Amino acid sequence: MVLLFPTTSSPAETHSGTSQIEFPEAKLTDAPKEAR
Repeated sequence: MVLLFPTTSSPAETHSGTSQIEFPEAKLTDAPKEAR
């Protein structure tokens, strides 16, 4: 569900799925900050 937030920042990375697994923590930290 959280993956939907980073999608707005970089849809290409989310589409790959590999980058997200490489450093999901960095994306998760950026996602909530932007959403808030």
